[in-house]
Amino acid sequence: MRRITLKENATQDEMLQAFEIFKQLIYRDERVSYKDVLALIHNMITSFEWDYYMYGSFGRSLTRSYSQMLNILFEYRGFETSFEVILKMREKFPHISIDDYKLAIRTCSLCANASQAAHSLWNMMLSEGYSPKVVDFETLMQCYVKSKAFSEAEKLFDQIREHGLEPTVWTYNILINGY
Repeated sequence: MRRITLKENATQDEMLQAFEIFKQLIYRDERVSYKDVLALIHNMITSFEWDYYMYGSFGRSLTRSYSQMLNILFEYRGFETSFEVILKMREKFPHISIDDYKLAIRTCSLCANASQAAHSLWNMMLSEGYSPKVVDFETLMQCYVKSKAFSEAEKLFDQIREHGLEPTVWTYNILINGY
């Protein structure tokens, strides 16, 4: 496992250099310390001008760069930082891709005690006019089950039918595995 460490008062250039090293390691399929990745991304989105990193380091469109960041956070199970990235995206763009919301919620579904963040992301997603599918309900149900919020998972089960959708075998398995 590789470590990427930065001093507490790292400059913008030092953070960018650390992020470039991180990307190179990821592309070579080398694991980087979970804490280092989350700290680096968090510092990037809170310490300096976000656009500088996105344009300067990825060289792609800004929205695509945010999506790549969410994919990295999914791999490292960084649900809190994923939530921060979505909030930053909401500041920058009038509309966020449904796929970005779903990826952030999926990241929450991998972690215990992430149901509150997932619920907030769900409400943001719905506020943008998205009509969830059964698989989307199942992902949020998984968050509730992992966080031991079984009554919330059961409410979602009822909402599936209220939306005119049919629960799948996976829907039932999520509930059964929770108990």
